[in-house]
Amino acid sequence: MCYYSIVKVDPSDIIVNNPSEVIIIIPQLDYGSYLLEIITQDTPSNLLKNPRSIRFNEPLSVKQ
Repeated sequence: MCYYSIVKVDPSDIIVNNPSEVIIIIPQLDYGSYLLEIITQDTPSNLLKNPRSIRFNEPLSVKQ
C-alpha cells in the first residue's frame, strides 16, 4: 500500500505560468521520491468549472 502526502505550493512561488511552461519554487522536501502533479482551474479568459490536472510520468527524487 502506498501513502502520499500533499505538498502545496504558495501562489507567490509560481515564477512563470504560461500554457507551455511552468516554473515554480519547490519547498524544501524530505529525502525520497515524489509525484509531481499540477492542478489548475484557471484559463486566460475564465475560471473552469472543474479543475484540470497533469501528473508527470517520472518521479521527482530528492537525495542527500
